[in-house]
Amino acid sequence: MECAKGTRVTVGREPGLRASSEGITYLVRCDAHMNELPIPCGPWDIYYKDQQAWYNKCLAVGAIWWLFSLFMMIWSGSFYLNWGPPAQPGPPSDMVEECEDE
Repeated sequence: MECAKGTRVTVGREPGLRASSEGITYLVRCDAHMNELPIPCGPWDIYYKDQQAWYNKCLAVGAIWWLFSLFMMIWSGSFYLNWGPPAQPGPPSDMVEECEDE
């Protein structure tokens, strides 16, 4: 078992790859290294444009659905935005019962 050049190797009883030396089996774990990352090759822009088109469609449908839902909540009266003062003033003071503090 060999790790990439410049990586730290941990030898011990941890789960990992097995390597043997002189008949003794050791568990070897190589630490992560930047050289192990995949390298993009080939034309990636076609896939990227397709993915972005899909994401943009999902965003547009979600925004339209949100606006439709907001309109329906306001139209049905289940959601009031309080954009201004009420159309009528409150009841006269003689119709309001005052609470008695004890």
